[in-house]
Amino acid sequence: MFPYGNAAPGELPKIHAYGRCEDARAGALKVPAVQGNAIIFYSLQARGHPRGALDPTSLHGGCDPIKGTKWAANLWIRNGPKL
Repeated sequence: MFPYGNAAPGELPKIHAYGRCEDARAGALKVPAVQGNAIIFYSLQARGHPRGALDPTSLHGGCDPIKGTKWAANLWIRNGPKL
C-alpha cells in the first residue's frame, strides 16, 4: 500500500501515513497481492537532480495477509551511473 500514491502534492502534509491498512484513506494506492507477481517503483524523483530527491509518494508498507502466509523479497536496482 502506498498511502500517498494518488494524492496531490498539496495533500501530502495532511495525510497520516502510518497505521493499519484498514484505516488508510480512501485515495491510498493499494496493490493487491498476486502470487508470482512483483511491483516495481522508483523511490527518487529524476527531475534533473544530480543525485535525485526522495519521492514522498514512494512511501509504502505491507498489509497483513487476509489468508495464508506472506512472503516478500527486496531487490534494489541502480538506474544510472554511480556518483
